[in-house]
Amino acid sequence: MDKILICLSEGKHALSILRYAKDFANNYGIPYEVIFVRKLNYLEGEIFFVEMPMLYRVSQTEIIDKIDIIDEAGKIIDSGIPFTVLDDSADLIPLLERKYENHEFSLLLLPHSFEMSNWPFMDSISRFINTINCPILLIDPTSVFKEIKHAVYASNYLATDANVLKRFQKISSNRVSKIDIIHISFSESFSEIILEKGFKTYIQEHIPDLNIQVHHIPADRSQHSTVELFINEVSKLNPEILILMKEDKSGWEELFSKSFTLATIKKTTTPILILHEKYTKINTPD
Repeated sequence: MDKILICLSEGKHALSILRYAKDFANNYGIPYEVIFVRKLNYLEGEIFFVEMPMLYRVSQTEIIDKIDIIDEAGKIIDSGIPFTVLDDSADLIPLLERKYENHEFSLLLLPHSFEMSNWPFMDSISRFINTINCPILLIDPTSVFKEIKHAVYASNYLATDANVLKRFQKISSNRVSKIDIIHISFSESFSEIILEKGFKTYIQEHIPDLNIQVHHIPADRSQHSTVELFINEVSKLNPEILILMKEDKSGWEELFSKSFTLATIKKTTTPILILHEKYTKINTPD
């Protein structure tokens, strides 16, 4: 991995996420860059900003608080690290797209939490995921960095899964010793069992140097959602990170299908790495 771009707003949890990001980058010996997004005529909420009526004026105290957050961030960041402050979110996604296309970073780190529905301002996490097809690492403010030795991957038994896991190996500098693959199915048929065994063999042939376990979890449609079953299984395995593949879908598919990725983000505090399907071949190591 070439470089991490850490993108934060001035919410109260920004500094804890920044500490995690710094520890992550330093542990893997990866250079990083930080972008803070602020807007002084907005009132700060829990995690994101909410626009106020035009007659509202930001107090001097609020402005000082925002400056203090940025000052504290500057103390956490290692010397010589690029640190940009944007006064508006409008140009954020185009800026990130340009930087990624110009190979200025290879992993985007963003905050996420149960409380956060929009970030920053009215740009949701889904917009980042659907617009910028780079690896995205989502960090909950409660997360404390631990070196990644054990990961969990959500699978639909796809041929592209092997490429996605190879990309993850590259991002984690081949330090992961175990990956648990979870597949949720609404069937316990013989064909599903055979499919599970064949998938495990396929993955092991393509990635022989990893300890990989495949978990076939049968679901009862009347009792549990796929996401709830997945999160329950993750809590038993207690990994350092979750890996989710963002599958390519048409606009109509995106409109009418529920996003497993976004639903999972809202239900866990475990760090989540999102890898996009369309870039699996491009970014697979030789």
